[in-house]
Formats: sequence, structure tokens, C-alpha cells
Amino acid sequence: MALYGKLKRDTLRYFNMKKLICFDLDNTLVNSDKAHFYSYMDAVEKYGFKRISYWKFLRLMGMPKEQVVREIIGYGKDKKIYDKVNDLQAELVIKNKYGNTTKALFGIKMALRKLSKKYRLAVTSNCSHKTILTLLKNAGIDTKLINIVVGNDDVRLSKPNPAEIRKASKIAHVKADYVIGDSIYDIIAAKRAKVKSIAVLTGHFSRKVLKQKKPDYIIKSVRYLPRLLRKIENES
Repeated sequence: MALYGKLKRDTLRYFNMKKLICFDLDNTLVNSDKAHFYSYMDAVEKYGFKRISYWKFLRLMGMPKEQVVREIIGYGKDKKIYDKVNDLQAELVIKNKYGNTTKALFGIKMALRKLSKKYRLAVTSNCSHKTILTLLKNAGIDTKLINIVVGNDDVRLSKPNPAEIRKASKIAHVKADYVIGDSIYDIIAAKRAKVKSIAVLTGHFSRKVLKQKKPDYIIKSVRYLPRLLRKIENES
């Protein structure tokens, strides 16, 4: 029993030594644009509003959900209608109506396997908690590699507010070392949380736009993250 107790303490100590990385989900780990688009359009039509074009919708990716629905159906409506549209959108994604449209970005699965050996991995997203798990599963990403999931329904305010990052850090009992994301909102949230940010170019924001928010690093994709982190550690 004494040996078992020592092994358990050593295991916990090792786990707690691991640094924490917070990943955004959409266009950082998975391409789920169509799943979000079709489910949003179904939701707005259900409540009597007009659809918008796919290309206009893509410009809204990364925004807080409350802002996304306001951009789609217009400002000045009753808050209850915004909540109803967002709730239905999440429900449709979770029900997997458009599940076959979500794919893991190239090289992501291997990168996560490599990173999980040395880091604790969190997904912090403006999607709901169940939506995150659904999209990861639909993309074929092993959720056992993800230690922590924080959705917009787990906090009071979503990105660019730092609450999701701080929640993940609280769960991990260690401050996050890096925030990885494809949008300016990820960078802003990281800075507000006083965490280093690494922007990826797999979303709908150009290098020029991302650079204006002054992330600590910019890489093409999460697939290059293990290499970047090795380089950073070798230089430190």
C-alpha cells in the first residue's frame, strides 16, 4: 500500500509538472465552418429571419456567439431571440445533422499525440462544451488526448474575454503557458490573460491582420507547433 501511495504521488507530481496549452477549436484544430453555417441558417430560418451568404458568415467566425447571431439577424432585437437562435444552433450541431462536414485539419492528430506526451492540452472555445466534444469526435480527434474542455457555457463571458483561458488554468492548477488560435480574438484573450499567444494561419485572418494584434509567434498550422516549442525550449 505504501508503494502504491508513493507511485500515485509520483504520478500526480509528474502530471502537475506538465505545462498547459490552450487551443481554440474552429479553424485551429478542425474545419467546421459548414457545420456551423448550415446549423445557424437552419436556426435563423426557424425563427423567421433571412439566411446570409456562406462567405459573409465566414467573416464572423471567432466572434462571441452573441455577436455572431446579432450580425446575422440584426441588432436591436430582444435578447431572448438571440439566445434561442444560439441554443438551437448548438442543438443542431450536437445532434450531428451536419456531422460529416467537420474534418480535422491536416497533421493535427499527429501533432496532438506528440504534444500530449509533454503538455496538458485544453480546448477553450466560444462553442458550447457539448459542441466542442461533438466536433472533436466528428473530426476523428481522440478526445483522450484533451485533458480539459472549456466552452462558452462554462464561463460567464467568452473570448476575447480571458475567462475561458483562466478557467482552464484553474482546472489544471497551473497557469497556461500558451494559447493557440487562428483569430484576433484568441490573441486578445491571451494578452488579457497574460499568456503567450501563437497564431496559426489556418483560419480566415491573414498574417497581416493577425500580426497587428502582436502575437508572440505566427505559424502556418498547429502541425508545426511541436517543432516551434522544441526550438523555444532549446533557446531558453
